[in-house]
Amino acid sequence: MTRRHLALGALLTVGSSMLVGAPAAAQTTDAARAVAAAQAGEVVLVCRHAETDSFREREPVDYDDPTTQRRLDEGGEAQSRRIGAAWRELGLEVTRLVASPMDRARRTAELMLDRPPQIDSIWHTNGSDYSGAARDARLAFLRTPVERGVVVVVSHIGTMSSVLPDIRGDVGEGACVVVRPRPEEPEIVGVVASEEWRPG
Repeated sequence: MTRRHLALGALLTVGSSMLVGAPAAAQTTDAARAVAAAQAGEVVLVCRHAETDSFREREPVDYDDPTTQRRLDEGGEAQSRRIGAAWRELGLEVTRLVASPMDRARRTAELMLDRPPQIDSIWHTNGSDYSGAARDARLAFLRTPVERGVVVVVSHIGTMSSVLPDIRGDVGEGACVVVRPRPEEPEIVGVVASEEWRPG
């Protein structure tokens, strides 16, 4: 074997070992980075309400009558409590808790943190028009710096996607988008499914 072949073999061996080692070096997932960002604080967690029943609601709904709405099922109530317990274990300091006026969002927030949320109608779109003043208000909310801890918003997939289009609707019930507020456009750090709230 010539010297050139030996050199080429050594180069391929090094290259292969680098490729083999690459996955181990990249163990930090988007979810793990997002959890770490939440622990560090100064972010907004925009969460989709927890798991719901199969009730088929028709919009516009009556905010004051939960019987006209799809609501949390038993699994969703348990899921909400598990998320809150995980946040406490991770040491998240929730300095503000906001929910849409829909019963499933309000109830999710209450069960997560064992306290009533601030109700804000900008976080539910009653109908199919996600534009206008409510969307502008949501964007302004996500551009406002969080001075301490984390802000939690419990909302709905369509309303969330209207201001966070990069999530592309791929957010299951109980999942949260970790958002770092920016004056121009809010930065999506990552999406954390309900079972992914654990130390990295």
